[in-house]
Amino acid sequence: MPITIPTATENTCFHCGLPIPSGQYQTLNIFKQKRHFCCSGCLFAAKSILESGLSQYYRERTSDSPTVSNIEALSKAECSFFNNDENQDAFSHLNQNHHRQTVLAISGMQCAACSWLINNGLQKIEGVTGIHVNPGTQQARLSWEPDKVKLSHILNQLNKLGYQAQPIWNRDIDDEQSRTYKTSLKRLGISGLGMMQVMMFSVALYAGAFTGIESLYENLLRWVSMLVSSGVLLYAGSPFVISAINGLKLRKLNMDAPISLALTGAYFSSIWATLSHNGEVYFDSVTMFIFFLTLGRFLEEGGRYRANITAQTLLKCMPKTAMLILEDGEEKLISVTDLNPGDQIRIKPGATIPVDATVIEGKSSVDESLLTGEIKQKTKKIGSSVSGGSQNIESTLVLRVTQHVQHSLISNIMLLMERGLEQKPAIAILADSVAQYFVLALLIISVFVFTGWWFLDPDRALWVTLSVLVVTCPCALSLATPVALTASSNALMKKGILLTRSNVLEKILKADTVIFDKTGTLTLGKFILTEIYSLSDYDKTQCLAIAMCLEKHSEHPIGSAFRNCNSDTFQFTAENIINHPNQGVEGRIDGTLYRIGKVEFANQLDSDTPLPPTKGESIGKQHILLCSEREAMAWFEMEDPLRQEVPSVLKEIKSAGIPSSVMLSGDPSASAQVLAAPLGFDVIHTDYSPKQKFQHVNALQKNGHRVIMVGDGINDAPVLAQADVSFALSNGSELAKTSADVVLLNDNLRLVLTTREAAKKTLNIIRQNMVWAISYNGIALPLAIMGLIEPYMAVIGMSASSLVVVLNSLRLHR
Repeated sequence: MPITIPTATENTCFHCGLPIPSGQYQTLNIFKQKRHFCCSGCLFAAKSILESGLSQYYRERTSDSPTVSNIEALSKAECSFFNNDENQDAFSHLNQNHHRQTVLAISGMQCAACSWLINNGLQKIEGVTGIHVNPGTQQARLSWEPDKVKLSHILNQLNKLGYQAQPIWNRDIDDEQSRTYKTSLKRLGISGLGMMQVMMFSVALYAGAFTGIESLYENLLRWVSMLVSSGVLLYAGSPFVISAINGLKLRKLNMDAPISLALTGAYFSSIWATLSHNGEVYFDSVTMFIFFLTLGRFLEEGGRYRANITAQTLLKCMPKTAMLILEDGEEKLISVTDLNPGDQIRIKPGATIPVDATVIEGKSSVDESLLTGEIKQKTKKIGSSVSGGSQNIESTLVLRVTQHVQHSLISNIMLLMERGLEQKPAIAILADSVAQYFVLALLIISVFVFTGWWFLDPDRALWVTLSVLVVTCPCALSLATPVALTASSNALMKKGILLTRSNVLEKILKADTVIFDKTGTLTLGKFILTEIYSLSDYDKTQCLAIAMCLEKHSEHPIGSAFRNCNSDTFQFTAENIINHPNQGVEGRIDGTLYRIGKVEFANQLDSDTPLPPTKGESIGKQHILLCSEREAMAWFEMEDPLRQEVPSVLKEIKSAGIPSSVMLSGDPSASAQVLAAPLGFDVIHTDYSPKQKFQHVNALQKNGHRVIMVGDGINDAPVLAQADVSFALSNGSELAKTSADVVLLNDNLRLVLTTREAAKKTLNIIRQNMVWAISYNGIALPLAIMGLIEPYMAVIGMSASSLVVVLNSLRLHR
């Protein structure tokens, strides 16, 4: 039934519902009424809809249409790229009719009316042979005749209707994890159908056992049951058997060993009964075993699949192409893998930035929520750094590439996530070890059970043994930890916390000391140059130009203050640059040696150096010295404000039960003491070199303390590696992030406590899983030995036990 058209006024756009800016007044008659529009884009979209005979869209829609003010038609370079046959092979394929097929990701869809508009709008294009829109996934499956219509024309028609669309690359659709999940679903379907078919034959055999059945029909039903169950075993049951065989090749007993023994034992004994016409067949039990086992594995696979969605989302958000600006000003659409540092690219509004880069033209807001978990958009202007995976919101940006795509932030995040999930905490290693010995003990017990029942009741010996093998399979025990760790890691990732080592969740709860670096950790690490005091005949501009020339080679946050300065009057080139961690930078300019940094470092070139111009230091302020080999040249006054959350975080650390908080700073100035004094640190050390920081942490550990270290700079890498648990801020150096156990992607120190709380919940979940798995096996094993559990009940119980563990672990997603 048609829905009433959403209300529009003279102050709101009829198409998108946004307020109409002052001075913009565009109208169009629709349904015999004058409608108002906020921009020429929405007006053009409305005209295109009406001219295409699709005005019914405005009657059917249940919400405002997407705004199109920022949607641009494809450029000449983009059209050329999407129409190229070789490029199309990467995101489409030819069907039996030699028509191209692809899947489009469509942004801007609001409701079912959007689906109707796209379907009807594209079907009118000659050459489009099929279009099916799924509003739930915001995707459309498109097929077209390349000889009659170009893909770029179809994409431009969608732009005119107010929607942006891009083909989804084939490897994104058929990734390995998705194929595994689909295969599990197929195995479940085949085993389910096979089980029902064999059960139907079994009903006839059971009825015949009571009322009588001719041997011809009995043999026929047995042979047909054997045929169906063979197919189920070979397709759906083969993963269990193959896994057990692979384990034996490595001289290890995995949890599939008892399952395989139970399946093959029941299957081959039933074949023997069929061939010899002696004994009972249990093909129905075999297929039922496989169905419930496959159901349990499918649910486990689904849990892992959902748990890894975050990581996959990071990869799928990345564009596969970029608009390269050539030297002559022309543009060319190329693969992002062909981008090199120094290349210039153009990013349209609404597009995802493909690689790490620096803004060289334009100003816009950028959404980094996928990377950092922080919803608030950030303004980027000339000189700002942007990360691959973030989305450009408002206006076009021109960027200079700073990293190859494989070295970008998002690639590093993926590598660190993989490393984190590879490493196991002690409790996980213990669980795996226990599971292996448990399987060995179970097989030994099964031999005794079979022997005992053979003397008591030979007809039940095999089936009681099968029940013992299946019901006590340690699937739940082996799943207790990995599913919980995966769920927890991905839940933290959504909050901007990247675990690079999973054992941090165990270690962080044992820590009794938290150590913070100062510059870039407690403070923002964004120094501002507030004043220059010349000490020589050089004026301030000359001193600034020399300092900029030296500091542009430094990774220290102080260097950023100089890189953001402008000095066009003097241009210098430095040679023989040497970074001295926690001291400063030195280099030669026009044959003269210069140093900038701490007083004792810089004044080695000139020991007669006057004191800084101000004796008192305010919070966050410090002075660094520039010297040449002939004289002291200038003092630079820098300001680095304290992070807003620091005071409350330090209070929460105390209330969380961590007794000691320490500040270790390489800053020798009085400002470090002034900053730390009111914050309530138990211990404050300033003017510490990287070696002294390392020695301090090492001494604490030798005295039995467990240390959390939070830092960001290149000089923090050794102490981050030494600490029991280490946190690095994402704005820090790559070396610091590589050495750390956790990377805070949105640079909020409160996430240290968030990680600790998540660790507490995760370990509680793991312990619950372990208790459940051990308790279940402890109760089920005696019952199975006594013959109180039938084989089908054993399969259901084992599958249910594993499912309980998976569902309990997935609670960590919340």
